[in-house]
Amino acid sequence: MALLVFAPDFTSAVAAPPPNDNFASARLLTGGSGSVAGTNEEATREADELDHAGNPGGKSVWYVWHCSSGGTLSVALVNAGFGYALAVYTGKSMDSLTPITSSQSSSLSLSLTPGTVYRIAVDGLDGASGSFDLRWKQTLLPGRGPDLTVPRELIQLKIAEQNFPASDCEVSEHCVAQGKRRLLRFDMHTVNIGTEDLVFGPPGDSPLFQFAPCHNHYHFEALAAYRVLTISNELVRVGNKFGFCLEDVLNTSGIPGAPKTYSCDYQGIQAGWSDIYNADLPCQYVDLTGLPPGDYQLEIELDPLKQIPESNEENNLIRVPFYLPPTCSGPPSNDAFLDAQPLVGRVVTALGDTTCATRQSGEPSHAPDDGGLPSRSIWFSWVAPDALPVVMSTEGSAFDTVLAVYEGSTVDPHGNNRVANNNDIAKFVKQSRVSFVPVAGRRYSIAVDGSEQSDGVQGGLVVININPSGNDAFGSCEPLSGGSGTALGSILNATIEDAEPAFIASASDASVWYCWTAPSTDTYSFDTVGSAFNTLLAVYTGASLDALSVVASDDDSGGVGTSRVTFQASAGTEYRVAVAAKKGLADPITTAVYQLSWRGSSPSIAPVIVTQPGSVTTFVGGEATFSVGVKGSVPLSYRWFHGSDPMSDGPNATGSETATLHLTQLLESDRGVYRVHVSNPVSSVDSVSVNLVAATPNRVVFVEPMTVVSGSMPVVGVSMAARGGENSLRFSLSYDPALLMDPLVQLASDLPMGSQLEVDATQSAFGWLGLRIQLPPGASPPLNNIRLAWAQFQLAGGLMPDQRLSICFEDEPVAREVRAEDGSLLPALYACGNLIVSEHSVLSGRFRDDGVFELTLQGTPDAPYEFQFSTDLVSWSILDTQSNTPSGALVIVDDLNHQLSQCFYRAVRK
Repeated sequence: MALLVFAPDFTSAVAAPPPNDNFASARLLTGGSGSVAGTNEEATREADELDHAGNPGGKSVWYVWHCSSGGTLSVALVNAGFGYALAVYTGKSMDSLTPITSSQSSSLSLSLTPGTVYRIAVDGLDGASGSFDLRWKQTLLPGRGPDLTVPRELIQLKIAEQNFPASDCEVSEHCVAQGKRRLLRFDMHTVNIGTEDLVFGPPGDSPLFQFAPCHNHYHFEALAAYRVLTISNELVRVGNKFGFCLEDVLNTSGIPGAPKTYSCDYQGIQAGWSDIYNADLPCQYVDLTGLPPGDYQLEIELDPLKQIPESNEENNLIRVPFYLPPTCSGPPSNDAFLDAQPLVGRVVTALGDTTCATRQSGEPSHAPDDGGLPSRSIWFSWVAPDALPVVMSTEGSAFDTVLAVYEGSTVDPHGNNRVANNNDIAKFVKQSRVSFVPVAGRRYSIAVDGSEQSDGVQGGLVVININPSGNDAFGSCEPLSGGSGTALGSILNATIEDAEPAFIASASDASVWYCWTAPSTDTYSFDTVGSAFNTLLAVYTGASLDALSVVASDDDSGGVGTSRVTFQASAGTEYRVAVAAKKGLADPITTAVYQLSWRGSSPSIAPVIVTQPGSVTTFVGGEATFSVGVKGSVPLSYRWFHGSDPMSDGPNATGSETATLHLTQLLESDRGVYRVHVSNPVSSVDSVSVNLVAATPNRVVFVEPMTVVSGSMPVVGVSMAARGGENSLRFSLSYDPALLMDPLVQLASDLPMGSQLEVDATQSAFGWLGLRIQLPPGASPPLNNIRLAWAQFQLAGGLMPDQRLSICFEDEPVAREVRAEDGSLLPALYACGNLIVSEHSVLSGRFRDDGVFELTLQGTPDAPYEFQFSTDLVSWSILDTQSNTPSGALVIVDDLNHQLSQCFYRAVRK
């Protein structure tokens, strides 16, 4: 890391040009519309610069805007007290610019080409200069535009633990702190449901993308924000994943058979396609370390910075409730080699957990070509039923696994009895897979561990598969036996055969088959309750796909997306049972594990809830669904309760006597506690009580949180969640004046034209800054989050990494109020915002009164730095080498008499 400071003439100082004076330092504009204040005073003209709008000018400044969809763009300068030239170009460098359009002292408009980076020049006619506001607005084509959303039903949550060494890329990229962390991992589906592709093109051409050395490709910054909240909507954790590669991954509703268009090299998302971030990818999580067990909700917001123009901005936020279980109190039952969990059958899946697993004395390293020692392995055993080739995998597991298979009755510390092992299936597939030809009747021991990462290994949910989807074909059905039982399986790698029944083929891309002969004439039920995905279930008779007769079929009556069928079986009759995943949900982004259970009417089994309903947080006027998964003898009866009152179907409630209750057009009276009572002829059981939090959309004035650098001058947004009718706002910002100094405030461009801002800075030295915002008559902001003002502060130096600087609201010197145009007071809430100090380093310099040049470093505490100087930015000489102070602030001086007109400085962390 190198930081650079330029010291001009040691005897005099000149006014500096604007930071966007040169083409290469153009200021980034983002979003479909906006306004920025600018100036071309002290600006210059570069040697090979074009004449903008046909005028030689001489005082140009530059802006850059990346177009991601079609339509038109209008650009205008307002509040400019001088004659100006406005010009738009394309091209990567000054000598390769292509003029698009230009104007003199007037606005301009141009037709857009998606994926193009536009360069905007503002110059003064004949050398004129002054301040101005640059405004831009994109207008999408009628009925066109991308529309990004995250399907809530595709979010699969996994709790995992991982040990991060200090050298890990995820630590250096500030995704997570080093050490052992407890993570909420989940798959991220970004679906373009709009009518137009989202197009960014080559990411290297765009300032919206940053190169990620650890991943060796470009990331779009801040595509999504991840937050964890309590059920009462208190923010308790935020995710730190900011970089995303946008590409076509899954065709969800696009043209059938259409090829992928976008990748990490040419980024975007086709209309009808989804970009998927697998839960196992770096930073794809929220760190839950230290949170107590309980009910929480994951909030995902797409494009939180509003950098992407969309046809619909109202579907970018979802919430998914989840339960955080307590950490374990001891090792798992199959922690030791001799306690291996037996697996029976040719096609079998089992679950395990390595979170609290340990290393056994004398246990070998399981990873190929790795001398590291395992620390979290669990064991399974399997007796080969035949000598046919076998495949074993950990696909669906929640972490980066290692898989090894051994023969013999003891643990060989050197692994000499190892049959096969594997770390990663592929470069970006972090689960493991092995294949070998077994000896019929021989017992094999299977170890699952985490991938060694110098300071520790990962742990969490384990999915072990033997011949996953080996029963994919109808002719390879896996046999079931007996009057009752349960079989776990994996839908991974399953397909649909050409002649499969319409019930399966029309709604699924993946099915597996079982064959079962009824041991007696009786009423039997089959269900998939406990499965990890939305299932289809069907039972048939017949010896071939083209001669099947339907006995029973079902989609969702098992609850929570699972299925249940009940039918009268005849003794000695063979039945074919199909389990399928709903179309679009059979991707290996989930655990892909299903649970198939069957039982007759005797013996009768009391109902047992295997999947409890979850609390729901939403808004009044929205929808809510509660669902429960139950096992037990049929028939099963359900009755949902709201508080102590039994429910019945009505105008906004359906499913009150089924496993799934659905509520629409929620009212405030629908809030409260819900539970379901489940019964059968044997017994009954009640679910846990869950909450429906249907929030009334509040009017909230809030400070936008952001990451800042010690010693810098951040510009903080003050915004409002508008609910309509607002015409004037009054409030005071409060802050620590020793840490946040010299505030400057300007009106944001989101407000209607003609809005006015009055700032009361009489008490700013004490940490109180009053703001009065008045909208013009008849104007009110739109019904969404709108930025009211920008506040710039000078941050103190020496701030510690991760230090929080709060900006809140007070009534001095201006009392808080929001009023309508008629003067009536509107209810409003006020929310503080935190500025979070990052670990980025800043080097600044100044001349002291004695003429000595003083350098101040805000850097990593206790880290060693080498300070260097240069006259030409080519040859560098060492000025000093010192270790930073514990506070992260270090001051050194250059008391050498260089006798130079200019000098450059940099600090290099060693």
